[in-house]
Amino acid sequence: MFDEPLQNIFKQADANLDLFKNELKLNMAYAQITQSLKKNPAQDSGVLIKETFEDFSIKIEESLNYKSLFQLMSLLYNAAKQRSDYFVISHYMTSLFEMVLKKSHLAEKHIYYHMSILDLMANTYFRNRDFAQSMQLTRELETQMETNGNRYKLQFTESVLLLKALNFNYTGHPENAILVLEESSLQTPNSQLSHVVVLFQQKKFKEAYTIFKTFQHSDQWYEKKLDLLWVIKKSIIEILLLIELDNVDLVYQRITSFQKRFSSILKKLGEQRVINFMKRVKEYYNDPKTATTEAFKDNIEQSFEWKPNEDIFVISFYAWLKAKMSQRNIYTVTLELVNTKNN
Repeated sequence: MFDEPLQNIFKQADANLDLFKNELKLNMAYAQITQSLKKNPAQDSGVLIKETFEDFSIKIEESLNYKSLFQLMSLLYNAAKQRSDYFVISHYMTSLFEMVLKKSHLAEKHIYYHMSILDLMANTYFRNRDFAQSMQLTRELETQMETNGNRYKLQFTESVLLLKALNFNYTGHPENAILVLEESSLQTPNSQLSHVVVLFQQKKFKEAYTIFKTFQHSDQWYEKKLDLLWVIKKSIIEILLLIELDNVDLVYQRITSFQKRFSSILKKLGEQRVINFMKRVKEYYNDPKTATTEAFKDNIEQSFEWKPNEDIFVISFYAWLKAKMSQRNIYTVTLELVNTKNN
C-alpha cells in the first residue's frame, strides 16, 4: 500500500502531464519554425518566432524548469542560426537566461542543461558582439567542464575552443587566438576554418591556405555534416585567399563555380547582398584600381543593406572589400566595423 496520500499522487501526475505537454509544445513550435523557414528563408524570423509562440501559447515565465528553458533557448538559437540573425532573439535569450540564474541553486542537479545554456548564451553574446559577456560565460563553461572531469568534454570542447579563439580575435588579441587554435589537439572543420580566417585577417595568406588545403571532403559532405551557410563561408574565404595569393586560374574558376552553385540559393535565402559582394570582388580582381574610385564605393554602399547588430561574420567579409577601397589593413578595418556597426 502507498503511504503517500492519493491527492498528492494525483497532483504529481498532473504536474508531470503539464511538463510533458510543455515539452510537446516546444517540439511542435521548433518543427513549425524550421519548416516555415525552409519554405520561406527570407521571411522575418522575429515575426515568425512571435507568431509561433502565440500559436502554441508558449510563455516565457519563471515556472519553466531547467529542461524547458534549455529547449526554448535551443529553439530560438537554431531559428536565428538559419538566418544568421542573432539580434532578433537577444531579448528572448536574455530574459530566459535571467530565469536560469534565479534557479542557479538547481544547477548541479541539472548540470548538462546548465552547461548547454551557458554554451548557447556565450555564442549568442559573441554573435551579437558582446564580447565581455561571451568571455565570462565561456570561462564559466570551461570551469564546469573541469569540475565535472571528462563527463561532458566531448560535447563542449570544440565550442569552448572556438569561443576563446574568436573572442580573442575580435577584441584585438589575434596572437592569442592563433595560439589557442595552434595549441589545441582538436582539429575539426570549424576550428580549421576559424584558424584560416584569423590567419587571413593577419595577412598570413600562405599559412592560411596551407590549412585550407586540409579540407579534403566535398562541399556536399560538409553541407551534410555542418550546414549550407558554413559551406558558403568556406567558399568565400577560399576565393579571397586565392585573390591575395594571385592564383589567377583558380580565382576565376572558383568565382564562376560559386555564382553557378549558390546564386539561386542565396536569392531564395534573401541574401542578394552576398551575390552583390561576389560581383564586386570579381570587379576588384579584374582591375584593383577600380576599388578606390568613388563610383565603386557608391556601388558598394548601395549593394549592402545592414541589419541592426549585423552578424559578425558578415562584417568580416565586407571588411576585406572595405580595406581594399580605403587601402588599409584588413584587421584594423574589421575591428572598426565590428565596433561601430552596432546600432
